[in-house]
Amino acid sequence: INCSAQPEITVAEKIKNMVSRRHHYLGLALVTILASFMNGTGASAVPKVNRPINNLPPEEFIGKNINRAELKLCASLSQLVYQRDIYSRKGFQKRLDDLEEIKEAFPDVDLDVRWFSNGVSIGKNLFSERLTLNDPTFVGVVVDDTLVLCFRGTISVRDLLEEAKFESIIPKRWKVKGLEIQQRHSEMVDSYLRSHGNDIKKYLTGKFMDDPGKKWDGKTMQTPIKKVICTGHSLGGGLAQVAHLYLTAPGAKWNVRDSACVETIAFSAPMTIAVKDDLDEGTEQFLEEDIKPAMRNIVFKDDVIPRIASNFGFLNSFLNEFDNDDLLGGVARKFAEPLVELCRNVLVDKKDELGCYCHIGKVIYYDNYDAAPKMYEDWIAKHRRLEEDNDFKTLSYDKPEGRVADTAFSQHMALIKPGLAFGS
Repeated sequence: INCSAQPEITVAEKIKNMVSRRHHYLGLALVTILASFMNGTGASAVPKVNRPINNLPPEEFIGKNINRAELKLCASLSQLVYQRDIYSRKGFQKRLDDLEEIKEAFPDVDLDVRWFSNGVSIGKNLFSERLTLNDPTFVGVVVDDTLVLCFRGTISVRDLLEEAKFESIIPKRWKVKGLEIQQRHSEMVDSYLRSHGNDIKKYLTGKFMDDPGKKWDGKTMQTPIKKVICTGHSLGGGLAQVAHLYLTAPGAKWNVRDSACVETIAFSAPMTIAVKDDLDEGTEQFLEEDIKPAMRNIVFKDDVIPRIASNFGFLNSFLNEFDNDDLLGGVARKFAEPLVELCRNVLVDKKDELGCYCHIGKVIYYDNYDAAPKMYEDWIAKHRRLEEDNDFKTLSYDKPEGRVADTAFSQHMALIKPGLAFGS
């Protein structure tokens, strides 16, 4: 019997094994992990982002039913929902109440946190001091006759893996054809609405108590909600876009279009919606007339996440620069080659599946912190022509002056740290 010790398999060799076995769904998640902390020393060494964006989008960019104060509120909520020292509705409420700029922007209105759904803490991870068992934090905030639904973005490796699965489905009861949702995003939003969908419908009628902790007494009436805004950053922005469809799609259980207008302001969101070749006329009309005018994804420069999954030219350019980064050294260099190979395999072998994904709303794009924003589109109806000047996919990747991974992380957080948020 040979009792000699087996040679230890390094992490880099394990990644190479993933490549050979084609574990496709991991590929884009791993490159996102690298963009977040692969600088040889872990997340703590990633440079902190702390620059304001002073050129707010003109209101005609945002949409007819959202103003600039509401956009900044969305950015602020998307930032706060990441905070690792907030564990409850009351804690989130206190943090909102402490922001003087919000009070000034909404002088005669109380911001009322109606719910704060988060997971049970089970320890620490590389992105946060909290690691939770359930889906990302989901917050509901009432501002006069508006309900803001905010979804937290990525803080765990589990979140990253969820972002990188691209199986798509049509949710039950939806009367659409050729429009599908990334499956895991759909499951998460469905779970949120099973918990709070009835609350949302009660808010539309004004049948709720002033105290979020009390059940409606059958007679007290509040101001009915007339507008629902879905928001979030990164994974949270993707969830916001999916929630928008859950609240507006023909046949959807939680459709509220007859009672309220629904808007989305997402920040740095990935593509979570797939438009298939069999898109029918009715669904196309729904996207063109109802969704496109009301859904915005705000993107900063060379942020990689909004280019996932179908912006192949941009993603390949990023992978090339990452692989050839002269500033990448130490442990990170050992990871780079097999990870880049894995991601390239995903982009080739899953091209047909990934190629259906797109941003069905409009994209507001910032080229730098001081630039005026521009508007782009990623999907248009068949009868329209997407001009090159307006095509989001024509924006190419520019090699950064600094380390590729560090720059990727900084640009991904630029819109909310503080970016467009209050306090900027």
